[in-house]
Amino acid sequence: MSSPNVLVAGESVIDLIPFDDPAARERELFRRRAGGAPANVAVALSRLDSPPFLWTSIGDDAFGEHLKSVLSSASIPPQFVQQKERASTGIGLVDDTIKGGFELYLDGTATVKFDIDDLPTDLFSDLEWVHLGGVLLAREPSRTAMFDLIERANEFDCTISFDPNTRPSIWPSTDECVDTLEKVLTSVNIVIGHTDDFPNESFPSNSTALAEAVLTRGVDVVAITKGSDGAEVKGRVDSPWGGFHITHPGFDVEVEDPTGAGDTFTAAFISGLRRGDITVAETLELANASGALATTQSGAIAAIPDYESVRAWIQQQN
Repeated sequence: MSSPNVLVAGESVIDLIPFDDPAARERELFRRRAGGAPANVAVALSRLDSPPFLWTSIGDDAFGEHLKSVLSSASIPPQFVQQKERASTGIGLVDDTIKGGFELYLDGTATVKFDIDDLPTDLFSDLEWVHLGGVLLAREPSRTAMFDLIERANEFDCTISFDPNTRPSIWPSTDECVDTLEKVLTSVNIVIGHTDDFPNESFPSNSTALAEAVLTRGVDVVAITKGSDGAEVKGRVDSPWGGFHITHPGFDVEVEDPTGAGDTFTAAFISGLRRGDITVAETLELANASGALATTQSGAIAAIPDYESVRAWIQQQN
């Protein structure tokens, strides 16, 4: 098997999902599920395309062992799944009583312990695509490592995609979040995010205006997801995929758990752009269908579909 030409970078965490109503204030029993947006994207790419490298950091605890097992089962190469000694694994708590319905606990954990020197320089000679998420930009030393990754990927002419995944609760201030986001946007090629990922203090809330605003930062392609309302994508005229503005209304499904929908959309969108044998409009349809199907089971990773299943399901809908 050839070496992966895609690297996904970011957090792998344990999602704790309540057995009972996520909106209830008193809960005692939780299900353990592997999660973390970049980990979800990596697994989804493995199922929809081919296994990428995943650069992530986990603890040497039981949660870390579980994550290793799940990633291995998804055929994720182990080289850059780093297990830190005497460190715990970050946790994500699904909680509908808080804004966003999700809270991350990362401080002091292995999850934020990254250093660019953990990646051999010659790795980048074989990479075509690098994807990273925005959560680790809210903490050090992972923030520095992510900017180092962007710099090195640009040196080797990799295509860089970015999911802001902005969660206000993990940022010291809105100003710091906006300043960091602005810095990233000048250095990446593709941005894939929800309207809520862009602070209203500096970005429009309207999805079309938001996409246009992000393009002005120098990005080639912007995909904006809108939950059950589907998504839209805009591309610069001089981008490798040409200029376009395409919308898709999404698909109606019975939602059991929306946790990994956006990450599966992201992976499918990346896969479609990389394939080269489907149009951008078909890529957007593929991404919306993949994200919709990922909501039909509990757990961000458990519900991720494979490419053949998604294509067959789209044909049934049409």
